[in-house]
Amino acid sequence: MNDLRPEFEEANIVVLGSFNPEIFHPEWFVRQGLVREKAASKVNVVHPEVSSIEIDNMRFDVNRQRFQATTNNSECYEPLRDVVIGCFSILIHGPVRAIGLNRVFHYKASSEDAWHHVGNTLAPKQTWDKHLAQPGMRSLTIEGKRKNDSGGIVQVKVEPSGRTKPGIFIAVNDHYPLEEEKEEQRCSRLIEILKNNWKDLFRFSEDVSKSILELM
Repeated sequence: MNDLRPEFEEANIVVLGSFNPEIFHPEWFVRQGLVREKAASKVNVVHPEVSSIEIDNMRFDVNRQRFQATTNNSECYEPLRDVVIGCFSILIHGPVRAIGLNRVFHYKASSEDAWHHVGNTLAPKQTWDKHLAQPGMRSLTIEGKRKNDSGGIVQVKVEPSGRTKPGIFIAVNDHYPLEEEKEEQRCSRLIEILKNNWKDLFRFSEDVSKSILELM
């Protein structure tokens, strides 16, 4: 690796539940005091079935079953979390089922040999040599629980990058089911997770990425 800085990174928050997409318009965010009145905004589509808008380097994509807030601007990671907390503080009785906190990285490899070494270490070719010619790791997903016992289920995915070649794609998903909570308490639990676990996701995902990059 040339360094530990990614060529591209993104953070997003996904909430599963039941939503009314057309309320998610830039004017609604302004009226609710969630963003500044003169925030730069763009409406891609606002419709009863789907809404896609952009506000100050943050993107919100909502359909009937899924709410996603995304940014690839590191200065907006905290504002993104705060806006989502604000949304579900207003929609406090909304029927939600789960929340996922996610980070995505694309790292450029210093050489093809270094790039191959990651796949060879995580998924040894010897296992497949007798069955396949030129076997190589296409995708690897590891699932487990966080050692801090936060109640979440973590998945770490490693693949060849589709953005930079040769490169490594790393995605960390911190998933929290909410259906065991009473329905009227689920948004409160969602907000608690965002307040307590958002920064921890960043530390964890960077530690995981560092461990993978050290293979090179």
